[in-house]
Amino acid sequence: MHNMHYVPELYDKKLLIITDIGSSNAVAESLSESGFIVMPAHCTQLIPKLFITNYPDLVLISLAMPLLEYLSVCNVLRGYFRGPVLLLLENPEDQIKLLGLEVGADEILVGPYTPFWLPAKIRAMLYREWKSRQV
Repeated sequence: MHNMHYVPELYDKKLLIITDIGSSNAVAESLSESGFIVMPAHCTQLIPKLFITNYPDLVLISLAMPLLEYLSVCNVLRGYFRGPVLLLLENPEDQIKLLGLEVGADEILVGPYTPFWLPAKIRAMLYREWKSRQV
């Protein structure tokens, strides 16, 4: 299948993945196998250090926590990062998706999803970000 949006600059991109402590590494492993450089973080205290040492191209938040803690993570994150943010949710309620967008997510992906969908979604977001700078 021909990929009409193939842009070499969109590969080997750094992804900061914020997850719960003890959560599965399946998402990180899948994205690493898809050619992304994965930088895991397990709490908001690590965010400033990660942004000083390795500025990511995209941030993915995958947390199984109350909505108020999402607000806290996004507030800290947006203090350091203006790039694309993808929020992975297990709860498909519209109110939660709307709040996710209001606190700083650019896109929301509600699970369950196939392993191929997440890398494709991330590449599409990176492509839009790259295209917006090609003026």
